[in-house]
Amino acid sequence: MIVADGRQCPTCKTGTCAVTNLSRKYESLLNSVAPDLLLPPTELGILQTLETERRAMYAGEIAAELDKSYQLVGRRGKTLAERGLVQRDVNDQGRRTFQITPLAEAGYFSQTAGDALDIGGGVG
Repeated sequence: MIVADGRQCPTCKTGTCAVTNLSRKYESLLNSVAPDLLLPPTELGILQTLETERRAMYAGEIAAELDKSYQLVGRRGKTLAERGLVQRDVNDQGRRTFQITPLAEAGYFSQTAGDALDIGGGVG
């Protein structure tokens, strides 16, 4: 929890807390993100669901997870497929399935040592 500088830490009740403004520290990094990599929340939700489940899924299954309509997931899934982020297939029963691609895995879900935010200082 962040409180005003010099106040007792409400979590551990020892030490003091300080407000840390990260916006300037990471401003150049945030500005360097390519706009074409930014996705709307629904598309990110689709990728997150597919990444978490790690299996081919129907639009209806994804929609239930996101509290969206299967039609919306189907349309957005097509857009994601055009960008190479989702693989769209038709299964043996003739139903469309979606799976996350290695490109999406690497671009949105892989973590490196440099991914952790350096907020400085310790806790409590």
